[in-house]
Amino acid sequence: MTARTEEPRSTKRWIVAVAALVVGVALFFGGWLRAHLVGERQASAAQATLEASRAETAAAEAATAVASARVEALERNVRLLEARRMVAQALTDLDDRNFGSARTRTESAAALLHAAGGEMDTLATRLDALELLATEQLEEERQGLLEIARAFDQALPTESP
Repeated sequence: MTARTEEPRSTKRWIVAVAALVVGVALFFGGWLRAHLVGERQASAAQATLEASRAETAAAEAATAVASARVEALERNVRLLEARRMVAQALTDLDDRNFGSARTRTESAAALLHAAGGEMDTLATRLDALELLATEQLEEERQGLLEIARAFDQALPTESP
């Protein structure tokens, strides 16, 4: 009788062991599947965040390029206005018979205009060609400088960038 009573116990153990193995494998694959699905969702969310960040970066770079171009244009306008101010001061220096200062100011204004380039080169060349000599008859030099100042006023941009 002992062999018979052990046989069902042995079979029960095998059944329990196999059932435990099946449950373990099912739990393992269930956990793996769940982790895989959660990981996929997280990866999708991370991908969406990454693409949103890239879009923000592209927009920020575009805005930076626009702002840089505007700053460049504003700095050019400041240099042009500084040159125009120097021409006006040169006129005042001529009236005060301060020829050295007038010549220095026209040279500085010409340098700023050459740096600005474009249509300002013509005015810069005219300023370079202007000879401010210490004479009693200032009217010719003054008139030449006034003509350059008027041409300068016409060439200055009328709109802010």
